[in-house]
Amino acid sequence: MAENSFAADRALVLDMINSRGFSYNEISDLLYYLSSSSKSEHTLEKCFILKNLLDRENLNYADIQSIMKKAMVERMKEVHHISWFAEDGDPFPVRAFLHKDEVLVGIDTTGESLHKRGYRKLTARAPIAENLAAALIMLTPWRGNRILVDPFCGSGTFPIEAAMMAAHMAPGVNRSFTAMTWNHLIPEREWTEVREEAKEEIDLNVETDIQGYDLDETMVEYARQNARLAGVDRLIHFQKRGVDQL
Repeated sequence: MAENSFAADRALVLDMINSRGFSYNEISDLLYYLSSSSKSEHTLEKCFILKNLLDRENLNYADIQSIMKKAMVERMKEVHHISWFAEDGDPFPVRAFLHKDEVLVGIDTTGESLHKRGYRKLTARAPIAENLAAALIMLTPWRGNRILVDPFCGSGTFPIEAAMMAAHMAPGVNRSFTAMTWNHLIPEREWTEVREEAKEEIDLNVETDIQGYDLDETMVEYARQNARLAGVDRLIHFQKRGVDQL
């Protein structure tokens, strides 16, 4: 299991082109070329959602979304010999990233951001994202056989992420992904096999010393429930305790 998968936010199937300084007046031609490439043959007669993250001056979100969608539809008309596409069925979110003279276009296989592991049903105000908590843990010298104490654990994100790492639990093992509905591209059995392989790697018998404290008893209970949903509750000790009692 790749450790950096804990810190990932999204998985994309990407295509990249260097626009070599295309000006704003030429951006429509560039995007038409990108979105009408041979990769669109895999889109089929299904609904697609276009989401764009722009980092370039003078670019209009709505205009680029419209241009890309029109280009994709025209390409699919050629490939599938259909003049009209009903926007229903499985989603195929397309994301475009523009930065200086580079344009990246990708199909979003993830759906909800990867930081949503599926276990955090109860939270405090403004909770830290799960993948950010995991990334911060990985920046420390901590490993599964060392002590980890979170004196302000809130809903338990840091201790739970640490426990998942210690148990070799893949961060997405308890959630679904948009690409799981693309059976014409990824057979269902492959998802099942990969998930089973990930579950075989889990070691809930590992010895850990992970502790989460909070002065708010409600937060401590939230943390315990979230840990149970994550399947790592036996690896963490949660307790109502103030930082002055450390």
